[in-house]
Amino acid sequence: MGQKNKKKYKKSSPSRRVITPLPAVKWFHVVIIFILAFAVYSNSLNSRFVYDDQDTIVDNRLIRKTGNIPVFFKKPVITDSSTPGLQNGYRPLTMSSFAINYAFGKLDARGYHLVNVVIHAVNAVLVYALLLMLFGIGSGGIGSMGIKDEDRWGIALFASLVFAVHPLNSEAVNYTWQRSVLLAVLFYIASIILFMFYCRKGSKSLLLISLASGFLALLSKEIAITLPLAIMLIDWYLISGFNREVFKRNIRKYHMPYMFLAGIYLLVRFLGQGAIREFSSPGGKESVYNYFITQLRVIVKYIGLILFPGGLSSEHHVIVSKSITEAGVFFSIIVIGFALYAAKKLNKSSRTASMLIMWFFIMLIPTSTILPLRIIMNEHRVYLPGIGLIAAIIILAYRFTPEKLKKKALPVVLFIIVIVFSMITYARNKVWKNDAALWTDVINNEWKSSKAYNNRGIF
Repeated sequence: MGQKNKKKYKKSSPSRRVITPLPAVKWFHVVIIFILAFAVYSNSLNSRFVYDDQDTIVDNRLIRKTGNIPVFFKKPVITDSSTPGLQNGYRPLTMSSFAINYAFGKLDARGYHLVNVVIHAVNAVLVYALLLMLFGIGSGGIGSMGIKDEDRWGIALFASLVFAVHPLNSEAVNYTWQRSVLLAVLFYIASIILFMFYCRKGSKSLLLISLASGFLALLSKEIAITLPLAIMLIDWYLISGFNREVFKRNIRKYHMPYMFLAGIYLLVRFLGQGAIREFSSPGGKESVYNYFITQLRVIVKYIGLILFPGGLSSEHHVIVSKSITEAGVFFSIIVIGFALYAAKKLNKSSRTASMLIMWFFIMLIPTSTILPLRIIMNEHRVYLPGIGLIAAIIILAYRFTPEKLKKKALPVVLFIIVIVFSMITYARNKVWKNDAALWTDVINNEWKSSKAYNNRGIF
Protein backbone atom coordinates (compact mmCIF):
# COMPACT_ATOMS: atom_id res chain seq x y z
CA MET A 1 0.00 0.00 0.00
CA GLY A 2 1.48 3.29 -1.07
CA GLN A 3 4.65 1.83 -2.65
CA LYS A 4 5.58 3.24 -6.04
CA ASN A 5 6.03 0.23 -8.24
CA LYS A 6 5.25 -0.26 -11.91
CA LYS A 7 5.09 -4.04 -11.59
CA LYS A 8 1.79 -5.81 -11.84
CA TYR A 9 0.56 -6.51 -8.33
CA LYS A 10 -0.88 -9.76 -7.14
CA LYS A 11 -4.57 -9.81 -6.35
CA SER A 12 -3.95 -9.77 -2.61
CA SER A 13 -1.48 -6.90 -2.66
CA PRO A 14 -2.77 -3.85 -0.79
CA SER A 15 -0.60 -1.63 -3.00
CA ARG A 16 -2.80 -2.14 -6.03
CA ARG A 17 -5.81 -0.89 -4.16
CA VAL A 18 -4.97 2.81 -4.08
CA ILE A 19 -4.52 3.75 -7.72
CA THR A 20 -7.66 5.69 -8.66
CA PRO A 21 -6.89 9.31 -9.67
CA LEU A 22 -7.64 11.71 -6.83
CA PRO A 23 -10.37 14.30 -7.58
CA ALA A 24 -8.79 17.75 -7.45
CA VAL A 25 -9.96 20.19 -4.80
CA LYS A 26 -11.86 23.10 -6.34
CA TRP A 27 -10.66 26.09 -4.37
CA PHE A 28 -13.73 28.21 -5.01
CA HIS A 29 -15.69 25.41 -3.30
CA VAL A 30 -13.37 25.73 -0.31
CA VAL A 31 -13.96 29.49 -0.17
CA ILE A 32 -17.75 29.07 -0.41
CA ILE A 33 -17.79 26.47 2.37
CA PHE A 34 -15.63 28.51 4.73
CA ILE A 35 -17.44 31.80 4.14
CA LEU A 36 -20.91 30.30 4.52
CA ALA A 37 -19.95 28.44 7.70
CA PHE A 38 -18.54 31.65 9.17
CA ALA A 39 -21.47 33.80 8.03
CA VAL A 40 -24.10 31.50 9.50
CA TYR A 41 -22.46 31.73 12.93
CA SER A 42 -21.43 35.39 12.70
CA ASN A 43 -24.21 36.45 15.08
CA SER A 44 -22.89 34.07 17.75
CA LEU A 45 -19.80 36.20 18.30
CA ASN A 46 -21.67 38.53 20.67
CA SER A 47 -23.05 35.70 22.82
CA ARG A 48 -22.00 35.34 26.45
CA PHE A 49 -20.64 32.33 28.29
CA VAL A 50 -23.37 29.84 29.23
CA TYR A 51 -23.93 26.67 31.23
CA ASP A 52 -20.63 24.89 32.08
CA ASP A 53 -18.64 27.77 30.59
CA GLN A 54 -19.00 29.39 33.99
CA ASP A 55 -16.97 26.64 35.67
CA THR A 56 -14.58 25.74 32.86
CA ILE A 57 -13.74 29.29 31.77
CA VAL A 58 -15.16 32.20 33.78
CA ASP A 59 -14.41 30.90 37.29
CA ASN A 60 -11.49 28.72 36.26
CA ARG A 61 -8.31 30.28 37.67
CA LEU A 62 -6.16 27.63 35.98
CA ILE A 63 -6.62 29.13 32.50
CA ARG A 64 -5.55 32.60 33.67
CA LYS A 65 -1.86 31.77 33.40
CA THR A 66 -0.31 30.22 30.31
CA GLY A 67 2.27 28.81 32.72
CA ASN A 68 -0.43 26.34 33.80
CA ILE A 69 -0.59 24.75 30.35
CA PRO A 70 1.90 21.98 31.29
CA VAL A 71 -0.37 21.16 34.25
CA PHE A 72 -3.20 20.27 31.86
CA PHE A 73 -0.96 17.69 30.20
CA LYS A 74 0.55 16.26 33.40
CA LYS A 75 -2.60 15.88 35.47
CA PRO A 76 -6.21 14.93 34.77
CA VAL A 77 -7.57 18.40 35.49
CA ILE A 78 -10.01 20.74 33.76
CA THR A 79 -10.88 23.30 36.40
CA ASP A 80 -10.46 24.10 40.07
CA SER A 81 -14.26 24.22 40.30
CA SER A 82 -16.02 21.91 42.73
CA THR A 83 -18.68 21.01 40.15
CA PRO A 84 -18.96 17.19 39.97
CA GLY A 85 -17.53 15.74 36.78
CA LEU A 86 -15.55 18.81 35.74
CA GLN A 87 -12.51 18.88 37.98
CA ASN A 88 -10.83 15.66 36.87
CA GLY A 89 -11.21 15.42 33.11
CA TYR A 90 -8.32 15.05 30.69
CA ARG A 91 -8.62 17.38 27.70
CA PRO A 92 -5.30 19.23 27.86
CA LEU A 93 -5.35 20.62 24.34
CA THR A 94 -8.81 22.10 24.79
CA MET A 95 -7.89 23.65 28.12
CA SER A 96 -4.64 25.01 26.69
CA SER A 97 -6.63 26.73 23.94
CA PHE A 98 -8.76 28.43 26.60
CA ALA A 99 -5.61 29.58 28.40
CA ILE A 100 -4.34 31.11 25.15
CA ASN A 101 -7.72 32.76 24.60
CA TYR A 102 -7.52 34.26 28.09
CA ALA A 103 -3.98 35.52 27.49
CA PHE A 104 -5.17 37.53 24.48
CA GLY A 105 -8.62 38.67 25.55
CA LYS A 106 -9.16 37.81 29.21
CA LEU A 107 -12.86 36.94 29.60
CA ASP A 108 -14.11 38.67 26.48
CA ALA A 109 -16.43 35.95 25.16
CA ARG A 110 -16.15 37.21 21.58
CA GLY A 111 -12.63 35.85 21.22
CA TYR A 112 -13.67 32.40 22.44
CA HIS A 113 -16.66 32.27 20.10
CA LEU A 114 -14.53 33.48 17.19
CA VAL A 115 -12.11 30.57 17.67
CA ASN A 116 -15.01 28.10 17.80
CA VAL A 117 -16.54 29.45 14.58
CA VAL A 118 -13.21 29.37 12.73
CA ILE A 119 -12.53 25.78 13.82
CA HIS A 120 -16.00 24.75 12.66
CA ALA A 121 -15.47 26.43 9.28
CA VAL A 122 -12.16 24.59 8.89
CA ASN A 123 -13.88 21.32 9.82
CA ALA A 124 -16.45 21.87 7.07
CA VAL A 125 -13.61 22.32 4.56
CA LEU A 126 -11.96 19.15 5.88
CA VAL A 127 -15.22 17.23 5.34
CA TYR A 128 -15.11 18.37 1.70
CA ALA A 129 -11.51 17.16 1.36
CA LEU A 130 -12.27 13.89 3.15
CA LEU A 131 -15.10 13.03 0.76
CA LEU A 132 -13.00 13.76 -2.30
CA MET A 133 -10.29 11.52 -0.84
CA LEU A 134 -12.82 8.74 -0.29
CA PHE A 135 -14.05 9.04 -3.88
CA GLY A 136 -10.48 8.69 -5.12
CA ILE A 137 -9.41 5.70 -3.05
CA GLY A 138 -9.54 2.07 -4.07
CA SER A 139 -8.59 0.31 -7.30
CA GLY A 140 -11.08 0.22 -10.13
CA GLY A 141 -12.98 3.19 -8.70
CA ILE A 142 -14.29 1.42 -5.60
CA GLY A 143 -14.53 4.74 -3.75
CA SER A 144 -16.61 6.20 -6.59
CA MET A 145 -18.77 3.10 -7.08
CA GLY A 146 -22.24 4.25 -8.07
CA ILE A 147 -21.04 7.85 -8.40
CA LYS A 148 -20.39 9.49 -11.75
CA ASP A 149 -17.11 11.37 -12.05
CA GLU A 150 -18.82 14.70 -12.66
CA ASP A 151 -21.01 14.23 -9.55
CA ARG A 152 -18.16 13.82 -7.06
CA TRP A 153 -17.57 17.54 -6.58
CA GLY A 154 -21.26 18.31 -6.24
CA ILE A 155 -21.68 15.62 -3.60
CA ALA A 156 -18.64 16.78 -1.64
CA LEU A 157 -19.72 20.42 -1.86
CA PHE A 158 -23.32 19.96 -0.76
CA ALA A 159 -22.47 17.43 1.96
CA SER A 160 -19.92 19.81 3.48
CA LEU A 161 -22.30 22.78 3.14
CA VAL A 162 -25.10 20.89 4.89
CA PHE A 163 -22.66 19.92 7.62
CA ALA A 164 -21.49 23.53 7.91
CA VAL A 165 -24.97 24.98 8.40
CA HIS A 166 -26.91 22.09 9.94
CA PRO A 167 -28.87 23.32 12.99
CA LEU A 168 -28.00 20.17 14.94
CA ASN A 169 -24.35 21.29 14.99
CA SER A 170 -25.20 24.65 16.53
CA GLU A 171 -24.68 23.36 20.07
CA ALA A 172 -21.12 22.24 19.35
CA VAL A 173 -20.27 25.65 17.86
CA ASN A 174 -22.16 28.00 20.21
CA TYR A 175 -21.37 26.20 23.45
CA THR A 176 -17.82 27.38 24.14
CA TRP A 177 -16.97 24.41 26.37
CA GLN A 178 -17.71 22.09 23.45
CA ARG A 179 -14.64 23.39 21.66
CA SER A 180 -13.36 20.00 22.75
CA VAL A 181 -15.62 18.40 20.12
CA LEU A 182 -14.58 20.86 17.42
CA LEU A 183 -10.87 20.36 18.06
CA ALA A 184 -11.18 16.59 18.30
CA VAL A 185 -13.00 16.42 14.95
CA LEU A 186 -10.50 18.77 13.31
CA PHE A 187 -7.52 16.56 14.18
CA TYR A 188 -9.56 13.36 13.70
CA ILE A 189 -10.45 14.13 10.07
CA ALA A 190 -6.98 15.51 9.39
CA SER A 191 -5.51 12.23 10.66
CA ILE A 192 -7.70 10.19 8.31
CA ILE A 193 -6.89 12.38 5.31
CA LEU A 194 -3.17 12.08 6.05
CA PHE A 195 -3.53 8.30 6.38
CA MET A 196 -5.14 8.13 2.93
CA PHE A 197 -2.34 10.24 1.49
CA TYR A 198 0.05 7.79 3.11
CA CYS A 199 -1.80 4.95 1.36
CA ARG A 200 -1.20 6.66 -1.97
CA LYS A 201 2.42 7.77 -1.50
CA GLY A 202 3.89 5.43 1.11
CA SER A 203 5.76 8.21 2.89
CA LYS A 204 6.47 7.32 6.51
CA SER A 205 6.46 11.01 7.39
CA LEU A 206 2.79 11.16 6.38
CA LEU A 207 2.05 8.24 8.69
CA LEU A 208 3.85 9.95 11.58
CA ILE A 209 1.99 13.23 11.02
CA SER A 210 -1.30 11.31 10.82
CA LEU A 211 -0.55 9.61 14.15
CA ALA A 212 0.42 12.95 15.69
CA SER A 213 -2.86 14.44 14.51
CA GLY A 214 -4.75 11.49 15.97
CA PHE A 215 -2.93 12.00 19.27
CA LEU A 216 -3.94 15.68 19.30
CA ALA A 217 -7.55 14.60 18.71
CA LEU A 218 -7.37 12.36 21.79
CA LEU A 219 -5.92 15.25 23.80
CA SER A 220 -8.95 17.32 22.78
CA LYS A 221 -11.73 14.89 23.66
CA GLU A 222 -12.24 11.19 24.31
CA ILE A 223 -14.46 10.63 21.27
CA ALA A 224 -11.29 10.32 19.15
CA ILE A 225 -10.78 6.84 20.63
CA THR A 226 -12.73 5.54 17.60
CA LEU A 227 -10.03 6.69 15.14
CA PRO A 228 -8.52 3.19 14.63
CA LEU A 229 -12.02 1.88 13.88
CA ALA A 230 -12.66 4.66 11.36
CA ILE A 231 -9.43 3.91 9.52
CA MET A 232 -10.13 0.17 9.52
CA LEU A 233 -13.65 0.88 8.24
CA ILE A 234 -12.26 2.85 5.29
CA ASP A 235 -9.69 0.13 4.63
CA TRP A 236 -12.23 -2.72 4.74
CA TYR A 237 -14.66 -1.00 2.39
CA LEU A 238 -12.46 0.94 0.00
CA ILE A 239 -8.83 -0.21 0.20
CA SER A 240 -9.04 -3.93 0.93
CA GLY A 241 -12.35 -4.08 -0.90
CA PHE A 242 -13.74 -6.81 1.42
CA ASN A 243 -10.69 -8.98 0.68
CA ARG A 244 -9.98 -10.65 4.03
CA GLU A 245 -6.37 -11.53 3.24
CA VAL A 246 -5.55 -7.99 2.20
CA PHE A 247 -7.36 -6.58 5.23
CA LYS A 248 -5.52 -8.85 7.67
CA ARG A 249 -2.21 -7.86 6.12
CA ASN A 250 -3.13 -4.18 6.33
CA ILE A 251 -4.07 -4.51 10.00
CA ARG A 252 -0.64 -5.91 10.79
CA LYS A 253 1.28 -3.46 8.64
CA TYR A 254 -0.65 -0.22 8.76
CA HIS A 255 -3.27 -0.16 11.53
CA MET A 256 -1.23 -1.35 14.49
CA PRO A 257 0.27 2.14 15.17
CA TYR A 258 -3.24 3.59 15.54
CA MET A 259 -4.30 0.72 17.82
CA PHE A 260 -1.15 1.20 19.86
CA LEU A 261 -1.88 4.93 20.14
CA ALA A 262 -5.42 4.26 21.39
CA GLY A 263 -4.16 1.58 23.79
CA ILE A 264 -1.57 3.92 25.31
CA TYR A 265 -4.21 6.61 25.75
CA LEU A 266 -6.62 4.21 27.48
CA LEU A 267 -3.83 2.93 29.72
CA VAL A 268 -2.83 6.45 30.74
CA ARG A 269 -6.44 7.38 31.42
CA PHE A 270 -7.00 4.25 33.48
CA LEU A 271 -3.79 4.60 35.50
CA GLY A 272 -4.28 8.32 35.99
CA GLN A 273 -7.97 8.29 36.84
CA GLY A 274 -8.91 4.70 37.59
CA ALA A 275 -11.66 4.81 34.99
CA ILE A 276 -12.14 5.11 31.25
CA ARG A 277 -15.03 7.48 30.81
CA GLU A 278 -15.66 11.06 29.80
CA PHE A 279 -14.65 11.95 33.33
CA SER A 280 -13.37 10.04 36.34
CA SER A 281 -16.40 11.09 38.40
CA PRO A 282 -19.35 8.66 38.60
CA GLY A 283 -21.12 8.21 35.28
CA GLY A 284 -24.77 7.49 34.70
CA LYS A 285 -26.70 5.81 37.48
CA GLU A 286 -28.52 3.47 35.12
CA SER A 287 -27.52 -0.12 34.53
CA VAL A 288 -25.60 -0.95 31.38
CA TYR A 289 -28.66 -2.77 30.00
CA ASN A 290 -31.09 0.09 30.64
CA TYR A 291 -28.65 2.65 29.28
CA PHE A 292 -28.04 0.60 26.14
CA ILE A 293 -31.70 0.07 25.23
CA THR A 294 -32.40 3.74 26.00
CA GLN A 295 -29.62 4.72 23.62
CA LEU A 296 -31.36 2.77 20.85
CA ARG A 297 -34.17 5.33 21.14
CA VAL A 298 -31.68 8.18 21.39
CA ILE A 299 -29.88 7.08 18.21
CA VAL A 300 -33.16 7.07 16.30
CA LYS A 301 -33.90 10.53 17.68
CA TYR A 302 -30.48 11.66 16.44
CA ILE A 303 -31.34 10.33 12.98
CA GLY A 304 -34.64 12.20 13.10
CA LEU A 305 -32.91 15.45 14.08
CA ILE A 306 -30.45 15.09 11.19
CA LEU A 307 -33.32 14.64 8.74
CA PHE A 308 -35.71 17.16 10.34
CA PRO A 309 -33.92 19.45 12.83
CA GLY A 310 -36.95 20.53 14.84
CA GLY A 311 -37.28 20.51 18.62
CA LEU A 312 -33.60 21.19 19.23
CA SER A 313 -32.66 21.70 22.86
CA SER A 314 -29.53 21.90 24.98
CA GLU A 315 -31.25 19.59 27.46
CA HIS A 316 -33.30 16.62 26.22
CA HIS A 317 -35.58 14.98 28.77
CA VAL A 318 -35.21 11.27 28.06
CA ILE A 319 -37.07 8.68 30.11
CA VAL A 320 -34.89 5.65 30.73
CA SER A 321 -36.17 2.43 29.15
CA LYS A 322 -36.45 -0.66 31.33
CA SER A 323 -37.37 -3.35 28.81
CA ILE A 324 -36.63 -4.22 25.22
CA THR A 325 -40.36 -4.88 24.73
CA GLU A 326 -41.25 -1.20 25.12
CA ALA A 327 -42.82 0.21 21.95
CA GLY A 328 -40.19 2.95 21.59
CA VAL A 329 -37.31 0.51 21.95
CA PHE A 330 -38.88 -2.02 19.59
CA PHE A 331 -39.50 0.66 16.97
CA SER A 332 -35.92 1.89 17.33
CA ILE A 333 -34.55 -1.62 16.80
CA ILE A 334 -36.55 -1.82 13.55
CA VAL A 335 -35.25 1.57 12.33
CA ILE A 336 -31.62 0.79 13.20
CA GLY A 337 -31.96 -2.69 11.73
CA PHE A 338 -33.32 -1.23 8.51
CA ALA A 339 -30.42 1.27 8.32
CA LEU A 340 -27.86 -1.51 8.80
CA TYR A 341 -29.67 -3.70 6.25
CA ALA A 342 -29.63 -0.78 3.76
CA ALA A 343 -25.90 -0.34 4.37
CA LYS A 344 -25.34 -4.02 3.58
CA LYS A 345 -27.45 -3.91 0.41
CA LEU A 346 -25.54 -0.84 -0.80
CA ASN A 347 -22.20 -2.68 -0.62
CA LYS A 348 -22.33 -3.53 -4.29
CA SER A 349 -24.04 -0.48 -5.78
CA SER A 350 -22.74 2.40 -3.64
CA ARG A 351 -19.95 1.27 -1.37
CA THR A 352 -18.93 4.69 -0.05
CA ALA A 353 -22.53 5.44 0.98
CA SER A 354 -22.66 2.07 2.74
CA MET A 355 -19.42 2.83 4.57
CA LEU A 356 -20.63 6.28 5.64
CA ILE A 357 -23.81 4.82 7.14
CA MET A 358 -21.63 2.51 9.20
CA TRP A 359 -19.48 5.54 10.10
CA PHE A 360 -22.54 7.09 11.77
CA PHE A 361 -23.09 4.12 14.06
CA ILE A 362 -19.42 3.48 14.85
CA MET A 363 -18.79 7.12 15.81
CA LEU A 364 -21.58 6.85 18.40
CA ILE A 365 -19.89 3.96 20.23
CA PRO A 366 -18.25 6.11 22.96
CA THR A 367 -21.52 7.77 24.01
CA SER A 368 -24.42 5.58 22.89
CA THR A 369 -23.60 1.98 23.71
CA ILE A 370 -22.64 0.38 27.05
CA LEU A 371 -20.79 3.10 28.97
CA PRO A 372 -23.47 4.93 31.00
CA LEU A 373 -22.89 8.69 31.01
CA ARG A 374 -24.45 11.22 33.36
CA ILE A 375 -26.33 12.92 30.53
CA ILE A 376 -28.24 10.51 28.32
CA MET A 377 -28.55 12.68 25.20
CA ASN A 378 -26.58 15.66 23.89
CA GLU A 379 -26.82 17.20 20.43
CA HIS A 380 -23.08 17.88 20.22
CA ARG A 381 -22.47 14.13 20.32
CA VAL A 382 -23.73 13.91 16.72
CA TYR A 383 -21.17 16.41 15.37
CA LEU A 384 -18.76 13.67 14.23
CA PRO A 385 -21.21 10.81 13.51
CA GLY A 386 -23.50 13.12 11.54
CA ILE A 387 -20.85 13.64 8.88
CA GLY A 388 -21.37 10.06 7.74
CA LEU A 389 -25.15 10.12 7.58
CA ILE A 390 -25.32 13.54 5.89
CA ALA A 391 -22.80 12.50 3.23
CA ALA A 392 -24.49 9.13 2.67
CA ILE A 393 -27.86 10.82 2.09
CA ILE A 394 -26.35 13.25 -0.43
CA ILE A 395 -24.59 10.40 -2.27
CA LEU A 396 -27.82 8.40 -2.46
CA ALA A 397 -29.71 11.47 -3.67
CA TYR A 398 -27.27 11.75 -6.58
CA ARG A 399 -27.28 7.97 -7.09
CA PHE A 400 -31.04 7.50 -7.43
CA THR A 401 -32.23 10.81 -8.88
CA PRO A 402 -33.09 10.43 -12.59
CA GLU A 403 -30.47 11.92 -14.88
CA LYS A 404 -32.81 14.57 -16.23
CA LEU A 405 -33.50 15.90 -12.73
CA LYS A 406 -29.99 15.47 -11.37
CA LYS A 407 -28.37 18.24 -13.40
CA LYS A 408 -30.78 21.05 -12.53
CA ALA A 409 -33.51 20.06 -10.08
CA LEU A 410 -31.37 18.22 -7.51
CA PRO A 411 -28.81 21.03 -7.03
CA VAL A 412 -31.70 23.48 -6.62
CA VAL A 413 -33.34 21.29 -3.97
CA LEU A 414 -30.06 20.84 -2.11
CA PHE A 415 -29.36 24.58 -2.36
CA ILE A 416 -32.79 25.30 -0.84
CA ILE A 417 -32.04 22.87 2.00
CA VAL A 418 -28.74 24.66 2.67
CA ILE A 419 -30.50 28.04 2.74
CA VAL A 420 -33.29 26.81 5.03
CA PHE A 421 -30.82 25.16 7.42
CA SER A 422 -28.72 28.32 7.39
CA MET A 423 -31.72 30.42 8.42
CA ILE A 424 -32.67 28.00 11.19
CA THR A 425 -29.11 27.91 12.53
CA TYR A 426 -28.74 31.69 12.38
CA ALA A 427 -31.94 32.02 14.41
CA ARG A 428 -30.89 29.18 16.73
CA ASN A 429 -27.69 31.03 17.64
CA LYS A 430 -29.77 33.59 19.53
CA VAL A 431 -30.82 30.90 21.98
CA TRP A 432 -27.19 30.74 23.11
CA LYS A 433 -26.77 34.47 23.72
CA ASN A 434 -27.08 34.04 27.52
CA ASP A 435 -28.26 31.59 30.17
CA ALA A 436 -31.73 33.13 30.48
CA ALA A 437 -32.41 32.64 26.75
CA LEU A 438 -30.91 29.15 26.79
CA TRP A 439 -33.00 27.80 29.66
CA THR A 440 -36.15 29.53 28.45
CA ASP A 441 -35.70 27.66 25.17
CA VAL A 442 -35.24 24.37 27.04
CA ILE A 443 -38.48 24.94 28.95
CA ASN A 444 -40.30 25.66 25.68
CA ASN A 445 -39.05 22.41 24.13
CA GLU A 446 -38.63 20.11 27.15
CA TRP A 447 -41.22 21.31 29.65
CA LYS A 448 -40.79 18.19 31.81
CA SER A 449 -37.16 19.06 32.62
CA SER A 450 -36.97 20.14 36.28
CA LYS A 451 -33.34 21.11 35.69
CA ALA A 452 -34.45 23.67 33.11
CA TYR A 453 -36.89 25.36 35.52
CA ASN A 454 -34.28 25.39 38.28
CA ASN A 455 -31.60 26.95 36.07
CA ARG A 456 -34.04 29.45 34.55
CA GLY A 457 -34.93 30.56 38.07
CA ILE A 458 -31.27 31.10 38.89
CA PHE A 459 -30.56 33.18 35.79
